[in-house]
Amino acid sequence: MRPEPLAANHLPAPASGSDAITLTSITDVVGVNQLAAKQTLPFAASGMTIVYGSNGAGKSGYARILKKICRARFPGQIMPDAFSDATPPPAAASVHYQRGGATQPPVTWMDALSDGPHPVLSAVSVFDRESAAVHLRDENEVAYRPFGLDIPDELASACTAVKDALNREKKALEAARSPLFTKPSWDAGSRVGSVMSALKADVDLTQLRALAVLTETEQQQRHAHYG
Repeated sequence: MRPEPLAANHLPAPASGSDAITLTSITDVVGVNQLAAKQTLPFAASGMTIVYGSNGAGKSGYARILKKICRARFPGQIMPDAFSDATPPPAAASVHYQRGGATQPPVTWMDALSDGPHPVLSAVSVFDRESAAVHLRDENEVAYRPFGLDIPDELASACTAVKDALNREKKALEAARSPLFTKPSWDAGSRVGSVMSALKADVDLTQLRALAVLTETEQQQRHAHYG
């Protein structure tokens, strides 16, 4: 693949806080997937706009327009209506926006005549799942990470720290454990062994204490055996 020399349309348009670019709507869409004609998708001038709907409602179609006219790591391709046998019209749309809070003339976009992002709307960065792959799946040197994508790394670090702390505690407890319990000398099938094998902090030791005292018969047997 031959390298492409750096050009002005490869760089985002500069936009300061007082000169911020804000998209307000997409209208007059033709020739893009199966998006209905004469529809307007509005965006709030401030805050957050949530666009929702079932599969095939057209959410991705509008996103593809923004990825072409604004700026995206993977702009992709605009496709016509796959269910129509008619010759598709050229993909086009109008994008309304504000600059520094003031309404600007709409941008008329035609995919066939576009050679890259719009010189003004390129200040808007479009982030989607294909762009997310750069941060989550592929190996890349990323100069900018969108807000929130630091959470997976921080969560992984926190999980690793908890795991290390638990392993240290486990090793400390194992080191403090009496070898009597790691290599028991009692018969697990005996009355003493059944109590010792199930020994816990809350076990009633009354039965074990009783078993630790030899009866008179046991003492006689012991005396007879050992002399």
